Order: sequence, then structure tokens, then C-alpha cells
Amino acid sequence: MAQLRVATQPMRCFLPPRRAHTRLVDYTYAVPPQFMDDGSPAQRRISAAPHRISPPPRGPIARWQHTSPLAIASLLIAALSFIVLPLNLLAIAFGLISRRNIRASRGVLRGEQLAFAGIVLGCVSLVVTAIAATIVGARLMSTHQAEPNRLVSMAPLPVSAPIDPPEISTPAPTFTHAHRRSVHGAAAKRSNWGTFVVSDIDPEVASLTDALDRERAAAENARKQLLVLLVDSECATCTTLEKLLLSEPLQRVLSNCWVVRLDVRQFDTELQALGIPIEEVPAFVLLSPENTPLDYIHRGEWEPRPDGNIAPILHDFLRGKLAQRRYPWGGMPRDEQTPL
Repeated sequence: MAQLRVATQPMRCFLPPRRAHTRLVDYTYAVPPQFMDDGSPAQRRISAAPHRISPPPRGPIARWQHTSPLAIASLLIAALSFIVLPLNLLAIAFGLISRRNIRASRGVLRGEQLAFAGIVLGCVSLVVTAIAATIVGARLMSTHQAEPNRLVSMAPLPVSAPIDPPEISTPAPTFTHAHRRSVHGAAAKRSNWGTFVVSDIDPEVASLTDALDRERAAAENARKQLLVLLVDSECATCTTLEKLLLSEPLQRVLSNCWVVRLDVRQFDTELQALGIPIEEVPAFVLLSPENTPLDYIHRGEWEPRPDGNIAPILHDFLRGKLAQRRYPWGGMPRDEQTPL
């Protein structure tokens, strides 16, 4: 078998003109078939094989180099992190990633110094942020400790005495005793008690019957129901009832009423003449057009709990449906009877 001679020799390889230096690389070449000694089968097998040249080893210097974009981004973000504090961590992360990519590129990427600068600036910004946060937190704590405790006390307010019902009325001109009896407009003082009107008839009025007629006419003009409330100026229960009239349940019940308040001490004679009982106060009376009582109830119907019982009782009383009573009223007394 013919011997195959393979020439192995070192050769000097010159890089393209753009490179400023040369390298000495050992290449191994296969001898072409025409340089064989004879045409033996071994020669033909060798000549049929492809001619291969081993690639040159990769060096640290590449033909096309460019700067890593992450290195540039790391430096820019690190500069902005002094304004926008959370960016410092992002700058450090970009710098570390770009340094790793540059080292793995074996010379293709450059900009390791930019990445290092971005990492340093990001660390400096992170330290400055931590110091600033510590100072601000310490000042806030000192300010909070220096300020006095200004919490508003939530203790319940002291309960004051009940306020008398408001009286909203137009002041009437002052009249003499003679004029008061002759002028009809000065016979009553009216005030609004929420949803209903309360009229107080002047004790020095010439005729209680005429005053009641005027109140009935005013109630009809306002489309209200006339209701008489009998009270006593020296009665504590009457004062309590007047305060209950401002409660929400009684405001709803009396929303369609025109209340005439009469003091039994001042109108005792006139009330007895009309057949209205005055023995029990406070009391409510429904009058006929002739000012005679149609129905009558007193405090015995709703005591001892007027706050919870008076509203439904008064509701049925105004509509004539109060059937069950503790003290039934038998109507006006006849001439041979005494008032109940």
C-alpha cells in the first residue's frame, strides 16, 4: 500500500488590513491527490474525502465590536435614580447583566466601564435614599412626640333640662285692656310646633266661644282638624306632655290638627258653661260646630307610659275609633247631672 504523505507546516496568516496586528496560527492541510506518489485505492479513498481545514481558534479580539445597550441604559438610569429614587435598583441590575454579557461575548461587546459606572452610581443613589429616609423618619417621630395630644374627648355630653316648646309667632302690637276685648286679631297667639299649629287664646278675650269660632274658621281654611288641649299652668304632667308633642310619633299623628291650648285655671267658667270637663288635665277635646264636646280623653288613658302609649291612643281618638278605654266618657252632663 502506498504511503500517504501529509505535509504539516506552520504558516503565517495575515488578517485583513482593518486589523492592525497579525497572528501566528498553526493550520493543518490535507495534501491534494495530484501530489500523491501513486494511484492506489488508498489514494482514491483519500482523494474522494472532502478537504477540511480546522477553524482558527477564537481570540479575544473580534472583527466587529459594539457597545452593550444595557451598559448605556445602566449609566443613564443610575443618573436618573437621584431624581426618581426607585430606579437605583434597576440601574444596578442592568449593570450586572451587561457586565456578564460583555464577558461572555469574548470581545464582541464592549462598555464594561459604563456598566461599572452605572453600578457604582446606583449603589450611591441607594445609600443616599436610605440616609434620606432615615432622617425624614427621625424628624417625623420627633415632631409627633413633641405635639400635644389633641384627641377630642368622646365623653357623652351632659343632659340638660328639657327645653320648652318653641314659639314662632309674629309679635302683636300692645293694646290697652279695653282695646284687647274689641280687637279680634289679638285674641290668640299662634305658633308652629313642627307639623301642626298651636294657638293660645288670650285669657282676657271677651268671649271664649267667639275665639273658638275664629280658630275653627282658621283651621278650616288650613284644612286642619280642630283639637282642644286642656292644661294647667301648675301641672308637671302637662309640661311633660307638651314636650312629648315634639316627638316624631306625635308629630305624625298631629300633622293634620289645629291645636287650641286652654288653661283650665283661666277659662274654668267658660269651659264648664260649654260642658267641657276640667277636673283631669292634661286632656284632649273634640268640639262640635257649636263648641260643645263631641269626645273627651284625659291622662288616665295613656299613663303611666305616655311616651309609648299616647301616639296610638291619640291616633284612634282623632278618627273616632277609640273603642277600648280605661275611663269611658259618657257625653255632656244633663241639667240634673254634675260634670264628671
